[in-house]
Amino acid sequence: MTTSYCVYINKDSRFIVQNGGYAEVLSDGLLSAGFGGQVRIEKGGEARIGSGGILRVSQDSKCLVEDGGKLVLEPGAIVQLWDGDDPFGRAVLEVQGELEVQGSIDFSGNGFFDFFQSHIISLTGGIFRIEGRGIGKRFLRLRNNTTLDIGDNTVELLEGLAEYGNYAKISVGQGEAFISNMELKTGG
Repeated sequence: MTTSYCVYINKDSRFIVQNGGYAEVLSDGLLSAGFGGQVRIEKGGEARIGSGGILRVSQDSKCLVEDGGKLVLEPGAIVQLWDGDDPFGRAVLEVQGELEVQGSIDFSGNGFFDFFQSHIISLTGGIFRIEGRGIGKRFLRLRNNTTLDIGDNTVELLEGLAEYGNYAKISVGQGEAFISNMELKTGG
């Protein structure tokens, strides 16, 4: 018999990983924020979504990785960002701190990854691959003056809309970028 553990944060409630804190979602586990709820990883805190574990953000909610906080997505982690049928869904994974992607993740939804200038992206699995829900449906936003630095790794952006702020860019270095069926929209 398998036991799954779930944490639901709803209606303006918060699940906070504070300085020195650690939270982990194991296989078949669920960490879910909905109806204005928020998962917040503060400076010095770390959250990890294991293979088969689910991070679900929906109904105008967010997962916020603050500057100095860290979110680790292991290979096979499931990230669901859903907010109805809106092509500019408000369910968001907001990265101001560090996002470590250790391999291929399972992403679904009409919400988006929102990278701020202060973010750090670590690709220990060598790849950052996100497939959206079709052209015109945003799944990636880079804030003003933000560089998503892939370095010697690989980025794959497929089937959706990437929204760039002023002077934002994706830097690939010695790595590779694959972009297919994408709309790239800039603010300036």
